Order: sequence, then C-alpha cells, then structure tokens
Amino acid sequence: MTIDRYVREKEAVSLLGISASTLRRIERRHEIAPRRVITANTRGWLLSEIQSFAASRQPVTPAKEVPHQ
Repeated sequence: MTIDRYVREKEAVSLLGISASTLRRIERRHEIAPRRVITANTRGWLLSEIQSFAASRQPVTPAKEVPHQ
C-alpha cells in the first residue's frame, strides 16, 4: 500500500520541471486535477495526481543542432 501525500506548488513545479505560471495555466485549462484545500490558506495536489499528470505528458526531445556554415 502506497501512502499519498500533499504536494504544494513549489514542489510540484520542481517535480514537473515547469514554471509556476505554466502549472497555473495547465490547471486553468483543466489538464491537471484542481488543487485541494489542505488548510484555510494552503492548497496542493496529491503526489499521485502530479505523477499521473507527468506520466501522461509527451516527453520533449531537444532540437537537433544545425551546424553553422
């Protein structure tokens, strides 16, 4: 049995490798689960939600370098 825990924005962006503004934009487009209320002033996601979102994304491959002439 895996124990889930809450992940706040700072950790979520670190795990996903994106900026906070990108994460908020993804949340507004409903591509990720909405944040949950942890306390009166704290919101976050379950770690499993962040991991599931990360697994659903297409990996980005770096562009090939073009030799200068």
